[in-house]
Amino acid sequence: MKRIIQLAAVYLFCSVLTTFAQTYYYTLLGDSLITEDCKACGRPTIPQPMRGEFTLQVTNQNPISTQVIIRDIHFYSGDPSDPLYLVKGSGYGEIFGEVAMLQRITLNLTILRKYSTNRELVFTNTTMAVVINPPMVNCELAQTEEDMFQFYTLKIVAAPMHEILFSTESGFTSGNSTIRGSGGDILSNKGKVIKAKNDLIKALGLVDPPETLGIDALDILPGGIILFSFNQNVNSQTAGWIEEGDVVTDLGDVAYRNTELLSRMGFMPPTPALGLNGIQVLNNGEVLFSTRYNAFSEKLGQFIQHGDILSNQGYIYRKNKDLLAAFQPADPNQDYGLDAFYVWQTGEIWFSTASGFTSRTLGSIMAGDLLSDKGYIVFRNLELMSKFQPLEDLADFGLDGLFIVTDLTAITVPPRIVFSKFWDGVLTLKWQGQGRIYRVEKANDVLGPFMPVMTTTSTQFEESIDTALFPQKMFYRIRQW
Repeated sequence: MKRIIQLAAVYLFCSVLTTFAQTYYYTLLGDSLITEDCKACGRPTIPQPMRGEFTLQVTNQNPISTQVIIRDIHFYSGDPSDPLYLVKGSGYGEIFGEVAMLQRITLNLTILRKYSTNRELVFTNTTMAVVINPPMVNCELAQTEEDMFQFYTLKIVAAPMHEILFSTESGFTSGNSTIRGSGGDILSNKGKVIKAKNDLIKALGLVDPPETLGIDALDILPGGIILFSFNQNVNSQTAGWIEEGDVVTDLGDVAYRNTELLSRMGFMPPTPALGLNGIQVLNNGEVLFSTRYNAFSEKLGQFIQHGDILSNQGYIYRKNKDLLAAFQPADPNQDYGLDAFYVWQTGEIWFSTASGFTSRTLGSIMAGDLLSDKGYIVFRNLELMSKFQPLEDLADFGLDGLFIVTDLTAITVPPRIVFSKFWDGVLTLKWQGQGRIYRVEKANDVLGPFMPVMTTTSTQFEESIDTALFPQKMFYRIRQW
């Protein structure tokens, strides 16, 4: 009984804790680099890819200036368990200006280099120009201490995100677990399966689903309801006949018919069914989507192409050529398709194309690479998959669905725990919340650090606990986005 009471107190704490002050968790993106120069010896400069994270908190904001504190910097290059470079520290920054935005950044960093002396250095940005709109970060910093033998520069490209959720076209076998992933599983770039395809489609009760059945689009609504579409027609015991491109949910019903999404685009009746490759429901209820096939709109007087982002309000939200303009494709008039996309609140769009292309600025782009319409590669496809260590020798697994877990969409009202139980070595938590995605975190101390245990769209969590650990306390908290 004492153990149950103790756990109940922890659960209450968990429910209250999610009201803590908002901070923004950032993840380094594909173009982040660390460079070590030796000006005296003249050896070749070889920038090393750098990955990691930091947190950012706004301390003061007015119409012409935003001041921030940067904490918990953890960057690395190479194997994260045995890195060539490990960078830790904190700092502060400011973005200001009435006409053009400028920035000032100062970081106090400790650089631990394998087989070398650790350095404590101060870094500042090499240019004050803001090259990408906040909240995205793109800056180069150099150490302030002159050193002819060991001089560091950092290129930091980062976005305010915790995880990238996605689905692939090709299945895979994970080299670091017993996971056998199928095309259509909802995956995390952290190396976890958020929801397997079989669980995703279970409530639909499909009749004789074909082995080649794939998932083409992905979005998550408040309450953790998952929207998706199929790449072919299927028959459902709960929803009846489902056409390719109809939008269904993991609850077993149809959210939108494909022709319903297209009804305002002004096609000559009857409205054609054009399939679906990507979908996102905005906060105002507007639905953005891309199709698998082209068709001519009499109302708009032009072809709707499978690389365009369309609106169910009856207009083209973004043309494919405009999405790709910053990459300067070798053939700028070709439509390269659109397999997945995510529109940030700031208007920036992350996406993957249906076919690869050659960029005049960045070279070869694969169909499953995650791109930004600002002209940079967020992550290569194989890096998104890297935590799974796939055994298949593929250059690209495809990218068919996309959802970003970001603090920009964090819910201010905390989830409420409605059930908690510890019985026979199993801890069970159930909660109610307004989030699309939930993450369960735990720590051995009330002050943390809290470590992620599970990312889920569900409102229930179970974990087996070795009772030999008691009376050691474990504290749990639930976050939502």
